[in-house]
Parts: sequence; C-alpha cells; structure tokens
Amino acid sequence: MGIVTVQLNNSDAMRESQNGMPEKRQIRLDKRKEQSRSSRANETEEQRQIRLEKQKMRDQSSLATETDEERQIRLKKLKERSESSRTNETIEQRQIRLKELKERSQSSRTNETVEQRQTRLDKQRKRSQANRAKKKLEKRASNKSGVQQQDIEMQFSETDEHALCDSSSLSNFIQNEHAIRKKRDLSSSAWPEPISHDLKKTCLQQFLQQMSMSALAEVTCAVCNVRSLVQTSKKVPISKIPNIHLLKVSDELKDLILSTQSSVLRHSIDDTIQMTGHVQNSTSFNSASFYYENGIILYTNGLHQENKTHMSTLCQKCHVALTKGIIPKFSAANNMWLGDVPAELQDLTIPEEKLISL
Repeated sequence: MGIVTVQLNNSDAMRESQNGMPEKRQIRLDKRKEQSRSSRANETEEQRQIRLEKQKMRDQSSLATETDEERQIRLKKLKERSESSRTNETIEQRQIRLKELKERSQSSRTNETVEQRQTRLDKQRKRSQANRAKKKLEKRASNKSGVQQQDIEMQFSETDEHALCDSSSLSNFIQNEHAIRKKRDLSSSAWPEPISHDLKKTCLQQFLQQMSMSALAEVTCAVCNVRSLVQTSKKVPISKIPNIHLLKVSDELKDLILSTQSSVLRHSIDDTIQMTGHVQNSTSFNSASFYYENGIILYTNGLHQENKTHMSTLCQKCHVALTKGIIPKFSAANNMWLGDVPAELQDLTIPEEKLISL
C-alpha cells in the first residue's frame, strides 16, 4: 500500500512539473531575449560583425547537415512568415522592403563571380521555362475542357435529333449527322491546318489580276479632266451624254475662253483681224486641250473616236452627277476651267505632276 502511494505521489509531481514546464521555458526565453537585445544595443561595430559571422557560420553548418524533410519544413515556415508579414504590411513598408531587396540583389550581383552569375542565370532560365510549361498546360487543359463541353452539347443535340427523327425523315437525319460530325471535327482540332495549295494559288492569281496593268490603267475624264481607273469609267458617245445641257458654261467664262484663244491665235497667225472675228462669231472651236461646241466644253484627253463615232470618257463621279441631273463638281460648267496646259508641262509624268502641285 505504501509503495502505491509513493508511485501516485511521484506521478502527481511529474504532472505538476510537466504543467509548469512551458511557463518556465517561456520565462527563460524572454530573459534570454532581453539579454540579447541589451547586449546588441551596447555592442560595437566590430562585435556586431563578429556576431553576424558566427551566426552565418552556424546557419551554414545547420543547412549543410539538415535533411530534405527539415529543409522543406524550414522553407515552409519561412514562406508562411513572409506571407503573414506581407499581408499585414502597409504601402510604405512594402516600398521599403522592395527597395532593400533591390539594393541587396544589386550588391550581390556586383560582387558575384562569373560562376555565380552563370548559376543564377541558369536557375532563372529554368524557372521561366517551368512557368511557360505550366501556362501551356493550363491553356491546353482549358482548350480540352472547352472541346469536351462542345462535344457534350453536340451529343445532346444528337439525342434530340434521334428522338425527333422517324422513318420518313431518315435521309435528313443522316445529312444532319454528317454535318454534326464535321462540326465536331473542326472544333476538336486544336491547331490550325496548313493552307492548301489551291487556296495559295487562288490568292496569288487574285493578287496578280488586281495589280496587273489592265487593272491599274487610267483614263482622263472629258468633263473634269481628272484621271480615274478604266474599270470605273464610262465610255459614252458625245451625243448621248446624260443631261449634256448641264455642261454649258456661263457667258463670262465663254468670253474668257474665246478671248484667250484669240490672243493665242493673234500671235501665231498674221491675219489677226479676220481670224479673231471668225473665232468670236463661231459656235464651235477646237483647242489642243479642250473641245468647245454650243457652249459646252469637253477636254480632248477624254475624247476619242470609235467606228466613226465621237466617244467621250466619263469618270464615275461625273457620270453619276449627270445622271442625277447635277452639275459635276470639277467641270468647266461649275467655273472650274483652268485653261490650256502649257507646252512645258504637257509631257510630265505622274510623279512630276504630283511634285509641282505641292
């Protein structure tokens, strides 16, 4: 009986000691923490360097001897501490932390050797490759999920069609099934197919046709004297120009044209009086650059003869305007006559004309 009581007393003492152990340990740790703080506050710079060197050596030795499990636990704790500190930090603290991290990385990079730099770049390259591979896998998984969803929808549509079809509409059902299979094949293909040879050939032929000389050929409009594409221009006999009466010029412009032509003829012909009177009294006159008859002016660059018929070339804008009964914008009837082109400028190329018009 006495032995039993002694054992009970010992177990109670052990329980009390175990219950008091955490408190004593916490007190001891707090005292040690205060002592270390006071010693750090009073230590010199040399003592601080020695302490940091010793701590660094202890850390290196512990890292060298730790197992993989201990390393994983240490990294996990370090990650949790950093995440908790980052979640509670303010914007200023975050800026300070990033600045210090940047300075540390810059200082370490300036002092690193060639081998250390190479190992750092290799690690960085491996991390980037791993991130790219992870993104590719996620993208493929999302594409597969989308394709599977489309397949499920198509299967539902197929079941609906199976329920609705009967013996009389069997052919229609077969056609719909082929269309659904074709659509499924198109949706399941993740990568685009190579361009077919026929499509390349067709595109090349269309390009050559649209860039050929016949497609890019230009003609001059007889009404506005503006170059336009042959494909969009209209060839109309002069007698059949729609609403040709709208092309009659005003009396002031007619007098100006006749006086200009008479002055030109006066310098080229000796019999000035007779020729001038003939020009002023006539109702038609042909110049090197325009054709004048009954008060209507047409530019000679847009006139030609086909099968003994006097033809005129009209641009699309002038033809549409005359068809609607509107005076063309750049016609001589709208007081847009500029007179004869000087002989020095008649043989200019298109780039030269564009250059002198600047």
